[in-house]
Amino acid sequence: MKTWLKRVLLALFLLIVLVVGAAAILLGTTPGVRWLVDIGNRFVPGELAVGQTQGNLLGELHLQDVSYADPDMSVQVGDVVLSWAPSELFSGVFHLRDFSVDKLRYEKLRETQEEPSGPLELPDISLPLQLKLDRVQASALEIISAPGADPLVIDQVQLAAGWQASGIDLSRMQLAMPDLKFKGKGKVDPQGDYPLALTMDWQVSG
Repeated sequence: MKTWLKRVLLALFLLIVLVVGAAAILLGTTPGVRWLVDIGNRFVPGELAVGQTQGNLLGELHLQDVSYADPDMSVQVGDVVLSWAPSELFSGVFHLRDFSVDKLRYEKLRETQEEPSGPLELPDISLPLQLKLDRVQASALEIISAPGADPLVIDQVQLAAGWQASGIDLSRMQLAMPDLKFKGKGKVDPQGDYPLALTMDWQVSG
């Protein structure tokens, strides 16, 4: 093998090692995640802040005291937990073990002019990967949808689902509000008119 070709192959190998090593440091360590947050904040149009960061993006990540604000809205979150299985991507599966949000407050700060909307058209959706969601949960939500409006309080929202070629399997849907509780499960086909096959249980009080 010619000397120049050996040098090119060696340079490519070293470049791959450096890229993989840099990705492992950025995604696989807490300081790396913190650095990504700081860099991302430079490109976000509003102001993003994260109080504490634990874990990494290759396993389980825990964020505390997250806030975002721009002239139109303000969002504050007490805790965010993200846990997934990166190795399952090689099998064509995006497996989200846990995505939990606790103590979220959203406030719309000013009215914005909305463009008139036409008939709702649902696009046909197909994913290149299978999707598996063990738990997606939000607790203690307070939503103020307009300046001066009363807050909408939601105690808890929870979802467990899977998305395969046959459609979306909703194995668990739960909603808890002060005067309303809802549980459901079923299937959704994200094609055409999005046919549904759902079983639901409502409890209204007050």
